[in-house]
Amino acid sequence: MTFKSPPTSLTVSTTGEFLATSHADSKGISLWADKSFYQTVHLTGPPAVSTLMDDPSPGGGEEEDEEQEINESPAKTHSDVVGKAKLDDDADEEEDGGPVVPKGVGMVTLSGLPDGHWKNLFHLELVKLRNKPKEAPKKPESAPFFLQRRGDGGTGLDMIVDEKVEEIVTEYLQSMGPSAIDVAMTTLCSGEHDCEGIDFLVLFVEYLGTAAETRENFEAFNAYLNRFLFVHADLLRAAEQGGGGAGGERRMAQMKRMKEAMEKLRESQAGAANRLKEKLTKASALVKHFQSLI
Repeated sequence: MTFKSPPTSLTVSTTGEFLATSHADSKGISLWADKSFYQTVHLTGPPAVSTLMDDPSPGGGEEEDEEQEINESPAKTHSDVVGKAKLDDDADEEEDGGPVVPKGVGMVTLSGLPDGHWKNLFHLELVKLRNKPKEAPKKPESAPFFLQRRGDGGTGLDMIVDEKVEEIVTEYLQSMGPSAIDVAMTTLCSGEHDCEGIDFLVLFVEYLGTAAETRENFEAFNAYLNRFLFVHADLLRAAEQGGGGAGGERRMAQMKRMKEAMEKLRESQAGAANRLKEKLTKASALVKHFQSLI
């Protein structure tokens, strides 16, 4: 990065997120914050040209800058200045946001979602335990004899999985919170007796296999996979062992299809994980080599 006025001194905070600089012909100290500490920043390689940093006026703030701009350009109204600032903010948001586009086919790509969306799926039991009510819920005076699990509208995830479109399922999962994802996965199938639910499980395993092949949304995908295996471990284990209880030819066909989908998922996920591990190993070796040269 470059500055309009040459810096005379600079120092970095001990934690690394702040940079303080002083400049020629300036009596103040400029403080800069590293955006990567507060939001996701996607690196696309070294910049071709240095970024010109705006010199902030010490103690002036935005109001002083706007007042100075209005005074220097009498033809501009206050609404023009505010409108320009809003356009600049929108441009920054558009540059920082938006879906993450992979650099190439088959490359491991992160989703860019907030950490809380996928990290909490690994520790959902701890979250539930922490949010557990102190008092047991009171039994309602009147309740239906049974609660219908699937209505005409379905549970949401089962209907979307049935469309067999990976992008739609991914967008649907990304739009929900960790608890909602857990409920959606749990209600896909209620056990070995739920033939319709097993069909949805097979479709979801096939979706996971397809998502693993693309290697996109890598951290979110692994969180979804971890939660799915945790919720339906018993039924998936039965399919892996060739069991599944009574049910005739349909049940045997379901278990066979699920086993094939799980094998495909295992191969795709292992391939992506091994490729990422290989890249990280090479990068770690280079870092250690460069450290030894210092």
